[in-house]
Amino acid sequence: MSRAYNKSCFTDSDPYRPVRNISVVVPTLNEGDHIRGCIASLLNQPEIIEVIVSDGGSMDDTGAISAAEGARVIKSGHRGRGFQLSDGILNTTGDVILAVHADCRLANGSANRVLAALNTDPLTAGGALAMAFTSRMYRLQVIALLNNLRARFTGISFGDQGQFFRREALERIGGFPRQMLMEDVELSLRLKTVGRISFLPRGILASPRRWKTRSFALRTIQVLCLFTRYMLVRRKGCIREATDKFYRQYYD
Repeated sequence: MSRAYNKSCFTDSDPYRPVRNISVVVPTLNEGDHIRGCIASLLNQPEIIEVIVSDGGSMDDTGAISAAEGARVIKSGHRGRGFQLSDGILNTTGDVILAVHADCRLANGSANRVLAALNTDPLTAGGALAMAFTSRMYRLQVIALLNNLRARFTGISFGDQGQFFRREALERIGGFPRQMLMEDVELSLRLKTVGRISFLPRGILASPRRWKTRSFALRTIQVLCLFTRYMLVRRKGCIREATDKFYRQYYD
């Protein structure tokens, strides 16, 4: 059962057309160790008609593995996920776009639930899936809970929550945000201007690897600070310069 975030500021009351299928875009950079499982979880769902791997210049065997597993690989030429997702979307044909990170898995039946949610409410522009980590570590369970509560009650989701949206809605917002970081937050904010936002329970199983590369507390604070700073600079209209700087800070 989906939950629609209704406090949307959209003014366009024209309902969206029914949707029949899904294209998935996976942004990658040296994901040879994870991409196989990700693609397998996507292509075993009949509603997904294609998986586009948008690679940002991998130096490992990400591309070869992806192609062997049945995905179509394109060279984005950019490392920022916003650019990679935007380039990947240009190569899709589905009625709905689903963005999935390479170290995530899509639970069985999730693609069907996405289509059902969108067809049940023709005013819904897109949404996200609830996420959980593969690790049972208590701290990670708390992070997943907070992520899901934020998406459920504010309509703002992160990229590892399986963001999905209608192609029609993407056209109404002028395309996918081409920015180095916080493209997921920007997408959420723009979608809220053209329709309702749906949040579906369960759906994404994420790797905890990025939470193991540095202090847990430091990473938590960093994410919260970047999110807050982004919301502030967004009001000033300095998104491009800020996100380039945020990207360097986050991935240095």
